[in-house]
This record gives sequence, structure tokens and C-alpha cells, in this order.
Amino acid sequence: PKGTSIEVIDVNHMILKVKKSKGGL
Repeated sequence: PKGTSIEVIDVNHMILKVKKSKGGL
């Protein structure tokens, strides 16, 4: 479903942001 794809992308983006905040670990 389209909604699921957008949600997954949003979650992945948030995870990447958190990783960058923690120093890219």
C-alpha cells in the first residue's frame, strides 16, 4: 500500500537523523 511505503520511508529518515545525532554510530 502507498501509505505503508510512505510510513516506512519516514521511519527510516527518522532513524538516520537519530544516528547522525548520536555521532553516526
